[in-house]
Amino acid sequence: MLNFTMDRRKLLRAVGGSLAIPAFGKGIAATPSKPNFLFISIDDLNDWISPLSSSSGLGAGYPGVITPALQGLADQGANLTSAYAAVPACGPSRAAVISGAAPWHSGIYFNGQSWRSGLKPGQRTLFQYFREHGYKVAGCEKIFHVNDHLGQFDHEFSQNTQDCDNIDPKKNFFPKNNNAWKYSFGESGGNCHSSNESDIRNSNAASKYILENFIAGGNFLAVGLSGTHLPFIADSAILELYRDVNIDFPPGFARKHSNLYDISYSNWFHETKQDLNDISTYGSKFQIKSKLFTGITKKEYFEMIKYYLCCITLVDQNINKLVN
Repeated sequence: MLNFTMDRRKLLRAVGGSLAIPAFGKGIAATPSKPNFLFISIDDLNDWISPLSSSSGLGAGYPGVITPALQGLADQGANLTSAYAAVPACGPSRAAVISGAAPWHSGIYFNGQSWRSGLKPGQRTLFQYFREHGYKVAGCEKIFHVNDHLGQFDHEFSQNTQDCDNIDPKKNFFPKNNNAWKYSFGESGGNCHSSNESDIRNSNAASKYILENFIAGGNFLAVGLSGTHLPFIADSAILELYRDVNIDFPPGFARKHSNLYDISYSNWFHETKQDLNDISTYGSKFQIKSKLFTGITKKEYFEMIKYYLCCITLVDQNINKLVN
């Protein structure tokens, strides 16, 4: 139970659908009147986690995904099964959570817009609100969509990954068309890859920060994880965890076309448009215009799903470090 003096309605409205939990980790004794808060922002995770997964139904996650840390958080706290992104885009969704303002109030719908332009006079962000109430607020890695967080944190830190690979994986990479980068996925080649190593190093640094600072209470730490953003890079150990997992279409995926199960059929998604019926006209037109998934076979699509699942599990392992 949270027992502190801030306006509970304002806090919950500001936190929105993100993961913000009072942190009472092992070896940490927080002052009851000022608990510590750990805020975790994860790029492109969607609902493919075990607390939101079931065997059937639209939007039922992905059965078989391995996320024990997130499952543990859901078992111990509140699992919001009807929480949705304010906008299906990185910058605007982050702006909505951080400011507490829905896009139809802020006008922030696209990544090219500055989140600050949607703030009304006197409106504060979640981080400013905590700072005004005596909290020490720190930020680690990607919290805002762009590097525009002046005045938000008392302390910021991020780990360098310049010594790691930052190239497309050579295995299972299918440059089929001018949107080939969208299909960048595969197994790491042995050297660290910046896509995953950033999360590993930053979660280690954030864990160290927690151990050194949270004992006093009154801390708010925001940590950004990006391992579930393209490219989807998996190491051999996590791939092994999914060896016996049946990779199939997500629950709720429409399956009406006869060519859907032909692994050699290259335009199975784009030409049939079988999974566009339940989204808006704007979204459907965007899908067709962007040619997303054009030229990728069903076999390749399933491979991409497997590597995305591996990235989810790696993010979950980093979350486990943070909460423990």
